[in-house]
Amino acid sequence: MPTIELLEIVKRLSDGKILLKLKSGGKPSYQYVYRAAAGVYWSEHESSFTFDAQSNSDPKDSVEHVRRVVRDEMKILLLADAGTVFENVPNCLLRNL
Repeated sequence: MPTIELLEIVKRLSDGKILLKLKSGGKPSYQYVYRAAAGVYWSEHESSFTFDAQSNSDPKDSVEHVRRVVRDEMKILLLADAGTVFENVPNCLLRNL
């Protein structure tokens, strides 16, 4: 059964990376995300996954790719709720989380 992780913040950073901050603070094992999804990193200090939005695709597609790999390989569902804060993200991301 997958672990459900609610997103506290979804943010597009000034360098183009996307940050997915978890409300729970996450788990130490999340540091191994890079094994499942190349270019995705866990910051224990920030309680967040960060990754580059693929330069040749829509940020929505990059986020969906990361969510799918984290779900399939690590058994973690990343979900937004009414309290999730979205900063500097396209409207297409808002509809899909």
